[in-house]
Amino acid sequence: MSRWRNKMWGGGLIAGFALVAGAAFVNARTDAPAAVIEIKEKLFLAQVNDVYLNPADYLGKTLKVAGIFARSNEEPDAPCFVFRHSPGCCGNDGMAGLVIRWDGAAAPPFPNENDWVEAIGILTEHSDADAPYLYLALTALKVLPERGAEFVSR
Repeated sequence: MSRWRNKMWGGGLIAGFALVAGAAFVNARTDAPAAVIEIKEKLFLAQVNDVYLNPADYLGKTLKVAGIFARSNEEPDAPCFVFRHSPGCCGNDGMAGLVIRWDGAAAPPFPNENDWVEAIGILTEHSDADAPYLYLALTALKVLPERGAEFVSR
């Protein structure tokens, strides 16, 4: 009896069950809608850095980020950002966040400078010969009534 038990539970049956159960689990996950990756306040700086350091892990995925809305200048198609203040080279003068933009012809207007916003979109790479960059192709952008932590250190 112990020899039979060793054959059944010694790896063959368990490994076969794990393989079948794992395959069913993988299929269940691939059929599910893609999850939104939320860049949270507690590890904001670390998560934003991870997006830039490992873009292949995030390209084509939906991200959600909240922070301060800003424009780089007053031009109508100037780059816009959602960011938070962070440590920098000279103390607390850094900024961490993502470039955002509406893709398509019928883009809604952007909020006011310094509004606290929540941006949801798909991380995309802009291929510019001079300087390629990552941006969030917006699917939603809304002004939030309450502000989060404007300065983050993690």
